Amino acid sequence: MVAAPTTLAARAWSRARLDALALPLLAGIVSVSFALRLVTGWLRATPNYFSDEYLYAELGRSLVESGRPLVRGASIGFPSLLQPLLTAPAWFADDVWLSYRLIQGLGALAMSLAAVPVFLLARRLGTSTALALCAAAFAVAIPDLLFASWLTAEPFAYPLLLGAVLAATVAIAEPSRRHQLLFALLAGLAVFTRIQFVVLPLCFLAAVLIVGLRERRVRGALREQRLALAVFAAVGLAAAVAGASRLLGLYGGVLDEHADPLGLLGSVGLNALVLAYSSGWILVPGALLALSLALARPRNRSELAFAAFSLPLVLALLLEAGLFGAADHAQERYVFYA
Repeated sequence: MVAAPTTLAARAWSRARLDALALPLLAGIVSVSFALRLVTGWLRATPNYFSDEYLYAELGRSLVESGRPLVRGASIGFPSLLQPLLTAPAWFADDVWLSYRLIQGLGALAMSLAAVPVFLLARRLGTSTALALCAAAFAVAIPDLLFASWLTAEPFAYPLLLGAVLAATVAIAEPSRRHQLLFALLAGLAVFTRIQFVVLPLCFLAAVLIVGLRERRVRGALREQRLALAVFAAVGLAAAVAGASRLLGLYGGVLDEHADPLGLLGSVGLNALVLAYSSGWILVPGALLALSLALARPRNRSELAFAAFSLPLVLALLLEAGLFGAADHAQERYVFYA
């Protein structure tokens, strides 16, 4: 009878101690991931993911040399320029080998920072500090961190998308102008990194509608998010006036493609299967159950907002992989963010 209060006090002290160490431990997760990705990346003597690595390298070097995004002196209308812009300073080095290694290091750091929004999101959803740290570690332990040392957009797109998910969750759960503008900014940066994330505003609108329906106040939910929705509507109108194909540039041809419904269903199923394998089969049933409960019986508004935004986003990523990828193999670069 005497031991019970002592045990409870010890547990409370342990939790308080862990909370105090949360930031150093999170920094440790980022640092370990950065070091591992940097070392494994430096084991590669040259790029090997052609033609993407060549394309991003040429764009970055061209920005330094001419101030324009060119490939071998020609404009290809490439819309996803954040990675070339961020890595362009590395090409000021006289040694191409050094520039390549610097960009690998920047990518390893950027992708390892994905642990931060995951930790913050987990805490926002009400998990313990220990579970939030586990989630952060998992975010930088997935097989797709292989992209960290590649000269592609993924090292920057991964943390930006996770940051956008966090910002969307907060903006829907606690509507304010600051939260909405933060989501709009992160969504814009994500699109500027990978054009596939152009679906983020649509996913946000879907999430607002889902939350409004769940709370039986659709008009109120839309009114709360009028600033973000107005920003996205203005951008969409400007894109329509300028011409979507023109803005998509290299990817403009996707608007002219007509998918076979059965073929699309098979391709989406293939990508979903690969996503389940890469996530770990044991996690999938629990994840689906948790998302379902978050929609049906949320413990708080943040849970509802997270599920309402995440489900349309995952479906959109799978649909894009099925539409734009080859029919005979999965497009894990499109879906691993899920």
